[in-house]
Amino acid sequence: MASVKKSALHLDIVTAKSPANQYLLHLLEDKRTVSFQRPTEERIQVVFEVLDTLTPQLGVFSKVLRLIRAELHDAIYSSTISASPVSKNSDSLMNVPYFTLVSRMKDERNDDMEKVQSDLQNVKATLTQREEEKLCLQSEIHALEESNRTLEAAIAELRLEAEKNRRKIKELEKDLEAECKRGRTEKQEQEQLMANIQDQLNTAQSEVEQLDEYRQNYENLHRAFHSPLARKRQNVLSPVWKVPAGQSSPAHQASSRRVLSRHKHAAGY
Repeated sequence: MASVKKSALHLDIVTAKSPANQYLLHLLEDKRTVSFQRPTEERIQVVFEVLDTLTPQLGVFSKVLRLIRAELHDAIYSSTISASPVSKNSDSLMNVPYFTLVSRMKDERNDDMEKVQSDLQNVKATLTQREEEKLCLQSEIHALEESNRTLEAAIAELRLEAEKNRRKIKELEKDLEAECKRGRTEKQEQEQLMANIQDQLNTAQSEVEQLDEYRQNYENLHRAFHSPLARKRQNVLSPVWKVPAGQSSPAHQASSRRVLSRHKHAAGY
């Protein structure tokens, strides 16, 4: 019996010609696409079309219903204009409801949030990569600092060694200069000594030549005194100096001793 009543009620709604029944029928036909929990532009537009149809038929309540419709329209629709989603005519324009703008803003914010999150993930990945690069660079800087300290220590040691070598070079230069000066002095002394010896040799050579001439004269005199004619004239009391064979005369020996003494004096003996 209850099922018969429900079927009869449904048939009454379908066969009814009132605007309210037509509105209910439209909702029943679009229940698959129209949500009863979330408002849509199509449903709101149908509601206002039903109000526009019912208002002239309410008599004394028409004026109040028009005021209510105007208040509802101002509360629901914004000043933004767009094409009507219900009308088939693309030139039909209407105000966009606030909930549609809010939904669009939410979608845009969600898109922006997704983009921001994606950018944030990229930034985090970039920061992680930069942090790793920073750690690598810090490690390289630490290694370079250690190498720099090692090189500075080596440079300081080399500078000390160079300073020591420079001092040694100066000392060696002084020693070399002293040796050169001493060598020049000794050379001059040797040259002077050689010149003195040469003079003494020349003097000795001159004396030897004189002695040789004296010896020849002496031998000539000796032969003259020992000739047979001279022996006859020689007095028995006059002694004759006879030089043994192989020996020089006393005068020649004295001259030789003087030359030898001069050579010893020149040589520093």
